[in-house]
Amino acid sequence: MSFKLYYARQSCAMSVHLALEEFSFDYDAILIKLRSKENLTNWFKEINPAKRVPVLVTPRGTITETPAILGYIHLLINNKRPSSFDEFTFCKLSSLNCWLSSTMHVAHAHSIRGDRWASSESSLKEMAFKTRQNMEDCCLFIENFVLNNSYFSVSNYSVSNSYMFVMTYYAIVDGVDITKYPKLFEHWNFVLERASTKKILDLHRIDLTTLGLR
Repeated sequence: MSFKLYYARQSCAMSVHLALEEFSFDYDAILIKLRSKENLTNWFKEINPAKRVPVLVTPRGTITETPAILGYIHLLINNKRPSSFDEFTFCKLSSLNCWLSSTMHVAHAHSIRGDRWASSESSLKEMAFKTRQNMEDCCLFIENFVLNNSYFSVSNYSVSNSYMFVMTYYAIVDGVDITKYPKLFEHWNFVLERASTKKILDLHRIDLTTLGLR
């Protein structure tokens, strides 16, 4: 089974990119240049009317939205080993992925896409100013509640590990010192050292030395 992944560099599509690579799926990655507004072209709107990435084209059709795509990948992984599938675990992973999408990613977006929610200069500045604090709150939530849960341990890689890694990267970009969160920092290094992660970071042109982490 082969897929097409439409992605933009350093976007949340990186979490899907990581999962596809980590679990050795056969896929082609097609870069969409957001700065050139390729997502607004007619040909791309035919692929995804919402005009955003990630988009995963499968033999059965197209799937959009990061939590849905990651859920699909998780189900495919478990189809290969049906005896290990557990409905409750799937829902726990989906719960975290939805929270990352609706809360942590939105908190990050306030600093770079504030015009989605406000138009006045003062409102845009206030949202940008609050971004780091909001991302720190998200990191604290992960530290205290998420990483105390065996479903997201560093010994059992899942699609949620990929998504959490990307959201942690966004937190770092927003000025959060993740070393203050020992479990989150351990998780970051756990994913970072994987061969698939290094490959995808390179494809997304992410140089961690500029963030003081390497």
